[in-house]
Amino acid sequence: MTQLKMVKTLLKSSPNGVCATKFLENKIPRFGHHIWDLRTNHGWDIETLKCNLDGHNHKDKQYKYVWVVIYSENKMPNGMPFKVIKGEKESDPKLDEWKEKSKEERHEYIQSLLKEKGLK
Repeated sequence: MTQLKMVKTLLKSSPNGVCATKFLENKIPRFGHHIWDLRTNHGWDIETLKCNLDGHNHKDKQYKYVWVVIYSENKMPNGMPFKVIKGEKESDPKLDEWKEKSKEERHEYIQSLLKEKGLK
């Protein structure tokens, strides 16, 4: 499996996000380039947030990466559905409205969805 495929797999399988240390454990030292490539060349919406994953007590500032498309089956805070297929960008005004929200607002909304579904 290529490093890019491994990064995709980790992001797809981790709805709470992937800590930078997880990429290093999987021997992907230049994961930042793959994140950039997925954002720039493949249209993935990947959030960079401070790591607050359970069991992670970092001494310095560590980040986690969250693939926002994993929540595409859900609705936006205003109740309107939005659609993104396979992580590729589409011209969708509802998605643009979602992206205008701050990272913190989006993250809080996503966390509330996870709690509702019993995933966190």
